[in-house]
Amino acid sequence: MAKLEGQLAESTDITVSIDGVVFDDGTFIGSNAVFFQQLQASVNAKIDLLRQVALAKEQGRLDQVLDSIAAYSLEPDVAFGPKFSADEYYRYFRKLYATEITSTSRVYGKDRVVPNLVQSYHRARPILRKG
Repeated sequence: MAKLEGQLAESTDITVSIDGVVFDDGTFIGSNAVFFQQLQASVNAKIDLLRQVALAKEQGRLDQVLDSIAAYSLEPDVAFGPKFSADEYYRYFRKLYATEITSTSRVYGKDRVVPNLVQSYHRARPILRKG
């Protein structure tokens, strides 16, 4: 970090390159299609898990779904291949969010966590799309 600070202190010009931008309305503009697909996989994985919790709460199957989500958190780590795979990123983020939900539920109890998850699922959010 100190080396970078020294280089920046001696610099007179800095060039910034942006591969992509996501606007408030969910529109993505940029040349980095892989970034967009990774972002989309992250959003989809989280929304899918939140949807499962919200539906299970309505149907009285909360314990079953929380067990299912806990099982996702125990899946093997995703081994990324040399080429981008949307499915690999989806599984990676699903495991990450499942671990977060499972850990939070264990610490705070499902009665405190589930209402927040359901509320998060029902909140307004833009739909990601390429512009």
